[in-house]
Amino acid sequence: MWDPNARGVFFGITQNHGKAHFMRAVMEGVGHATLQNLQLMRAHLDSGFSEIVISGGGAKSKVWCEILADMLGMVIVRQSHTECETKGAAFVAGLTAGAYRSYAEAEKTVKIRNIFRPDRNATEAYRPYNQIYQSLYRHLKQDFADLADLLQGDQ
Repeated sequence: MWDPNARGVFFGITQNHGKAHFMRAVMEGVGHATLQNLQLMRAHLDSGFSEIVISGGGAKSKVWCEILADMLGMVIVRQSHTECETKGAAFVAGLTAGAYRSYAEAEKTVKIRNIFRPDRNATEAYRPYNQIYQSLYRHLKQDFADLADLLQGDQ
């Protein structure tokens, strides 16, 4: 579910937390949001999927890919070229122009760099934290909307 008013929140901070904890917290926060979206997709789509192909800047980080694999409980595939957002459009253009006979043929041009498999123990360990994440959102949803209204008034 997309909520344009939602904002980042650091929860559970103590004096023992440093920069590395905050960096990991941001990655895990995005992982929780991704898991929430995957759960919504699974509830509304007839077809299932067992892996995610990751691209973009975050895909360059091995730690990020491992966190996502563990949090989502899914295989994360990293291609040899992480900046590949235009490949899908190129595949469609190639299919249309007759350069490829099928999407499967076009897909053979993609080279896999790494495959990250979830650690089932880590996936299970993340579950209670995801429940807290979802609970926090439910409790803060109205606060996010109120803040958006205040910020709108400041403009």
